[in-house]
Amino acid sequence: LWPPLPTDLVACELACRYLLSVIRGSIALQYHVALIGAKAMDNPCSVLPVSTKLAQLKAGEKAWAVLRPNFTASIPVKHSPSGIYDLTGGVYLLGDQTRRALHYVRLPSHAEEEAEWKTIDVGRMIIDMGLCVYEHDLIAVVTTTPHIVPGGRTTFDIELAFFEFSSGKPHPQARKHRLHVMNSVYEKPAIGIEIVGDNLVLVLFYHRNDASPPDRVFIYDWRTAVVKTSFAVPYKTYSGLVFLTEDIILLPNTQTNALDIFRIPSKPSLDSNSHLPVLSLSLPTLAEGRTVGGISCRSEPNPIGASSYLDKKKEARERLNAQGQGEEEEDLFPKRGYLASAEQAICIFAVRILGVQLGNFQFGHTFTFVAHRSALVNVLEQYEKEQEEKREERKEEKERKREQEETAAGARMDDGGLGADSIPRKNGQSAGAPSSSSAPGSNAYPDADADANAPSSPSPPRIPWASWGPEITRWFNSDSIPTRWITTTAGQRCVLIADSAPDTGFPYVVLDFNPENVRRMKGWLKARKAKEREPGRGTRERAEEETHGGDAGAGGVVDEAEEAWVEVGSALDDDAARDMDAMMDGQVHTGIAIVDEDDLERTATPIPNAPISDDVSVASNQAPVASTGSVSTDTSSNSEFDNGHDVGIDIDTDSVDISMDDEEGSETPYDIELTSESESESDGANGNADLDEDENGDVDRDRDTDNPLEGPDSAAARRIWCVTTSEIVEPSETFSEHVEGRLPYVACASARTYAFHGVLLDEERVIGIRTDVMDRIKHVEVHHFG
Repeated sequence: LWPPLPTDLVACELACRYLLSVIRGSIALQYHVALIGAKAMDNPCSVLPVSTKLAQLKAGEKAWAVLRPNFTASIPVKHSPSGIYDLTGGVYLLGDQTRRALHYVRLPSHAEEEAEWKTIDVGRMIIDMGLCVYEHDLIAVVTTTPHIVPGGRTTFDIELAFFEFSSGKPHPQARKHRLHVMNSVYEKPAIGIEIVGDNLVLVLFYHRNDASPPDRVFIYDWRTAVVKTSFAVPYKTYSGLVFLTEDIILLPNTQTNALDIFRIPSKPSLDSNSHLPVLSLSLPTLAEGRTVGGISCRSEPNPIGASSYLDKKKEARERLNAQGQGEEEEDLFPKRGYLASAEQAICIFAVRILGVQLGNFQFGHTFTFVAHRSALVNVLEQYEKEQEEKREERKEEKERKREQEETAAGARMDDGGLGADSIPRKNGQSAGAPSSSSAPGSNAYPDADADANAPSSPSPPRIPWASWGPEITRWFNSDSIPTRWITTTAGQRCVLIADSAPDTGFPYVVLDFNPENVRRMKGWLKARKAKEREPGRGTRERAEEETHGGDAGAGGVVDEAEEAWVEVGSALDDDAARDMDAMMDGQVHTGIAIVDEDDLERTATPIPNAPISDDVSVASNQAPVASTGSVSTDTSSNSEFDNGHDVGIDIDTDSVDISMDDEEGSETPYDIELTSESESESDGANGNADLDEDENGDVDRDRDTDNPLEGPDSAAARRIWCVTTSEIVEPSETFSEHVEGRLPYVACASARTYAFHGVLLDEERVIGIRTDVMDRIKHVEVHHFG
């Protein structure tokens, strides 16, 4: 009976007052409900009491709601880093220029913690690595070693080495410390690697290689060093992967413009069709003259095996029993009481579309789209369910035909004659039997068996984009955000910042795709707008009315956040009040823009309110509107930043639908205790602080003079917007079909601007990256939210 379903709890609460009081008074049940709402899971490594875990969860959700960090910390990078990096489980890792060692730092969870860089010496030339710190305390390093063959030719041994991450020693659970992968005539292939449970998936591919060598995919049981399966595919097919479950992986296919889904065999397989996915999800069809330049992907955290979860529960109990019995070993497991749910985490995909080429310059666009891991699994499961139903129908139909034929044959035998239907044909089919090419029953998904029986080479079943994609994805134009780093998502959240931020300073923006958070924030914003936009009343009039004990407001929508706004408004002069109203009703400048393919100057342009046709299905009953705030990135292989382009847009909160269909508008999100503390004004009437530069050259400017209060106050609301309706992907001429996404999200811009060259995200933090003129990482700034 444990854990109870949310619907069961609601039913019990409505049954009687006694059950209501029991549920409301149970810390365990309240923690369980809070985990469900936050799309989180209990941390099996944590030995904290449930009451502490619940308090941590509530505090973390509040801080993330308005991007109010608990503390910030700057960590200098003292070595000369290479392009190798990763961020997972609170650990930030960088390679170095020697490519023979890896440096990592455990990011602080408390203000008093000191970050200390540590080193893992590999002793061989490193190509790349994969981390599985939380589940196995494992780092798998891919190395290359030159090897002289007869005739004096040099080849390279590509190997995997398994280390215990916390100690830097060979991993005790790996049967072989070093595992030979292949011998190659090329020194350093590019790598895609992920580890979940016993499965390690390694993708080897090559950038800009005139010989067009094939891509290779290897799937290992890393503990036993057994190859479960491996296969080669054409050049520039695969470059990365995402684990959907412990035994299901997704590989974006650049050649077919699709997402290929594979099931990992439980035992080693020599199946000649192992290179064929069980299902392929088509991406939007490209317009003529466009090609896919590359697709990168990421989802954090990864799933863990059921056995690993139980092992961690056991280890936590052992650590609890051992407390006070000698020194405790330092481990890298997360200490927080809860973790983001891997099964419900978002997956992010960056798709580079190439267009017209003029000389050495390739025009193109980058698009980012997001989907929940669970939604992709549901597509596969629904497809397999329908295929199973079709097979059952065929089986039943075949059985009925057999019975009918036996009955008819018996009747003819009784009559002593032969009918025309019984005359055999050359192909073994009776004259009256239906053709195998008869059209199958109508269904959203293709018939896998029909495809498999085709005489040509086998191909995977494929679902068109329009049949699976629009409802579960959200697309953004991504032409002006740095995508050098893909580690920008964790759980339900994604972070981004404009690529011109190092020149001008911009806030970073966190997108939250948790539907529960979207619902709550949407209701709160609706209530706040209803109060602030009463006809004929400005800021000063509302302030005076509240100050002199007037009516508390229309519709009974009054809360302490409104009182905070009143106190701010009453402290301003007329010009400042008008400026504050403009900020409330106007725009938040984030530096994120849609950039036209032919606009070489990349001038700043507002995102247009692109119309949506009447036949578009919208999730709510609201009239469809086009939302603002499209994301921008550049994954060009020639440059990682577009320096010197000062792009900027206006996010007009008026054009964003924040209406509600229910009566939850008066409810403040996240159970926040709102306060009436007023904001601090650091620049007089205009409410903006002067631009300051620290010793690191960091531009650090108050975004909206918000001294964050105990929740999403009125000032914070200027930085928050919800998008719940359809959003057309621009520029639409990139595709030959209508492309839109309907996955809702709530976004919040940071209260200050930062001169970051990039931003990363893990479950507890936003990490800002600063580089030098040589594009080497010199500082990382940690903003901890919990």
